[in-house]
Amino acid sequence: MSAAHKFIPVWKDEYTIHSYQVDINNNATLVVLCQLMQESAWNHAEHLELGFSHLNRKNFIWVLCRQLV
Repeated sequence: MSAAHKFIPVWKDEYTIHSYQVDINNNATLVVLCQLMQESAWNHAEHLELGFSHLNRKNFIWVLCRQLV
C-alpha cells in the first residue's frame, strides 16, 4: 500500500436503497444485501490496492467464492 493511503481495517460505504430493491414489507431483499456487500468488498480491495485494477496488471484476480449471511 502506498504511503498516501491510510489503512482502514473496517470499510464503510453508504447506499441508497431504491423501491425496486425492497420486498412487500419494505425490507431490502437478500439478493440486494449480498450485492451491496460484494460492492463494498470490491471498494475496500481497491483501497487496499488488492482490487481488480491493481491485480490485473500482475495477471492476478480475486474471486468471491462463498458468502454466508
